[in-house]
Amino acid sequence: MEEAIEKNEIELVSEKSLRASSVMFTFDELRSKVTCVIDYLKLHEFQMQIGKLGEAYVFEQELEKLEGTPYFTLVDDSKAADPKNGYDILSYDVDGNVIFIEVKTTIKEGSDFYISQHEVNTARECQAMGGKYLLYRVGNILGEKQHITLETIDNILDTALYELEPYNYKVRKRNNIEC
Repeated sequence: MEEAIEKNEIELVSEKSLRASSVMFTFDELRSKVTCVIDYLKLHEFQMQIGKLGEAYVFEQELEKLEGTPYFTLVDDSKAADPKNGYDILSYDVDGNVIFIEVKTTIKEGSDFYISQHEVNTARECQAMGGKYLLYRVGNILGEKQHITLETIDNILDTALYELEPYNYKVRKRNNIEC
């Protein structure tokens, strides 16, 4: 480097080219590389179908578990139609104890999933009242039926086993706020 300085072989870089080189791509370059447009409505519809498929799978599993018991006819999956419930299926164990089931379904096995604040609050309320709130994790839902996985999570609030990460915030503009 010292030799290059002595021979006056140092290339000067203008401030403008320095700024341009610090940006990997310009807006126009990035925009030209966008090749597809995602239809978020179709994506949401697909996710809803995946969720309903998982709920139907769990409903059938619950019926199978309770076959021959007086609780067989009491399993109720209509709760899934109303998100205000905070759970998808009302079921029972073989002793007749009520179970509130939230179903989380993914295409892949063992992937992360999302739970709403309302569902977490419902789990807390259930626990506080001595109830049983179970989360059923259905994985590989689009695979062959024998390859679908079902994991029962007894306590989603157990911080030693699960990390609940706040994910979404609703933003509302405040009216008439003075600083």
